[in-house]
Amino acid sequence: VKLKGGDKVEVSRRQAAKFKDMMSL
Repeated sequence: VKLKGGDKVEVSRRQAAKFKDMMSL
């Protein structure tokens, strides 16, 4: 899947947020 620079950044932030949530649990 090819995404634009901005979209890729948003995905990275979302993944980071999910990772933090999992670590919190």
